[in-house]
Amino acid sequence: MSELSWAERTVQGAWFTILGRFAMVFVAGAAPIAGSMLWGIQQGQFQLDKKLEVGQAKTDAKIEAIQATLTALTSGRYTTSDAQRDFALRDLKLDTLSTRLQDLEHELRRKDGRNRN
Repeated sequence: MSELSWAERTVQGAWFTILGRFAMVFVAGAAPIAGSMLWGIQQGQFQLDKKLEVGQAKTDAKIEAIQATLTALTSGRYTTSDAQRDFALRDLKLDTLSTRLQDLEHELRRKDGRNRN
């Protein structure tokens, strides 16, 4: 009989068989536990994703509300066209007052001229 190497003797020994069977039992028992843990992690991730979606929806709603508020506030802003309209109205009033003043001065001169005569 040929002499067996250390590895061959170990494989044929009882301890190797015992360790091999223990490893199979361990893997068979650990696989469902690991699967359960992975499923739990996946469920946690799913719940986190849902919370993030809800948070994103709330943030989007807040942004839309702020945009609507800014639009409402800026729509009442005094614009260039408003200023042009107001200046045109002011100029018209000044012209009217200037014409009225000239008429009053002319009338006053006329009355003053009659009084001197």
